Formats: sequence, C-alpha cells, structure tokens
Amino acid sequence: MVQLRRTAAVARAHGVACDVVSLAQAAEMYPIMQTNDLKGQSGCREDGKANPADLTLALAKGARNGGVRIFEACA
Repeated sequence: MVQLRRTAAVARAHGVACDVVSLAQAAEMYPIMQTNDLKGQSGCREDGKANPADLTLALAKGARNGGVRIFEACA
C-alpha cells in the first residue's frame, strides 16, 4: 500500500488523476475481482484497457504501413 500511495502521488504531481481506494471501494468498482488477498487498489481514471494480442497486431500494422519490415522466427 505504501508503494501504491507513492505511485499515485507521483502521478498526481504530473497532472494525472490517480487515486488509491479501499478494498471495499475496489470490490464495488470491480464486483468479479477476487479481493481476499488485497489491501486496496490504485488506478487512474483515464486508464484504458487493451487486449495485448490485438494491440500488438495493431502496432505491427501501423509499423508496416510506415514501411517497416518485420522478420519473425529469427535467431
């Protein structure tokens, strides 16, 4: 929790809306999240979510569109 508070404070110092919330608030925000091993949660209201595989493919497509050649299965 100390590190979560520090991280949130640094984010706020840089103008990012970031909060540390209690376990009860975290459980209310994410009802399906398992909370029995947590003490709290930090999060930035402007955070987003992305599927890692889709994000990787989108970045690769953008790179290819910019002229990059991607070589796979290389030592």
